[in-house]
Amino acid sequence: MEIDDYLNLYPEAMLNRYNCTYFDQEKYPNKEVIQEILDRSVEKTPVFANIWHHKVDLYGPEYKEEKRKLCLSTVEDLKYREKFDLRKNGESGMVETLTPHLNTFENKIKGKEVKHLGKEVSFNTQVLAPYLLKFSFSHYHYGKKINDDNNEQRRWTKVKAYQSSMAHAFAVALVANYYKLDASFCGCFIINHDNVNKIWYNDTNIIFFMGLGYRSEYCYRNLKETNQPSFNNICEWQNEI
Repeated sequence: MEIDDYLNLYPEAMLNRYNCTYFDQEKYPNKEVIQEILDRSVEKTPVFANIWHHKVDLYGPEYKEEKRKLCLSTVEDLKYREKFDLRKNGESGMVETLTPHLNTFENKIKGKEVKHLGKEVSFNTQVLAPYLLKFSFSHYHYGKKINDDNNEQRRWTKVKAYQSSMAHAFAVALVANYYKLDASFCGCFIINHDNVNKIWYNDTNIIFFMGLGYRSEYCYRNLKETNQPSFNNICEWQNEI
């Protein structure tokens, strides 16, 4: 398919995009489809001066058990976030404490018992997606390097990394939608040295995760559930002339 065909489908893909909270763990696309989605998204991602300060690591279905370990770091309960996050109290014992809660939460998902978050210890289970993308800061990962090794300039390259990675991920979500795949973002996680796994647990260069796959029948948030702002909340026509 030519890139113009994707552009023609853009309005529909944009309107159909939503954040999937739970993916089918048994049925998923093959690796070649994911490769095509990532190829196409890179082609059309707008990046300032075409200098990329982020990279993307991909983890396929073979990382299923590692993703379960990672999922512990996405706990939503504020009590546990403060208890185990190194940026807060940073206590040990995270894995032993949270693993039973994750098992219980996933069992409730599969039993369709999750109605309203807050009644149980919950997690961002979108990181269990068959294909997980990890967006990380990578100084001058691609593009012409400029002499900006001082701390102030490096701080601004991190800002640009956040900008480019978000644009890149949105492009991935739209192209994925064409292939009838669902996507999900996760930028809520805690840092803890105990939760050792082969994806991420204490690297501060992390930006966010993105999951790709098929929505599970057990997905526990309504597809239309949204608190998005309106035009008037964000935009304002200027009338001085």
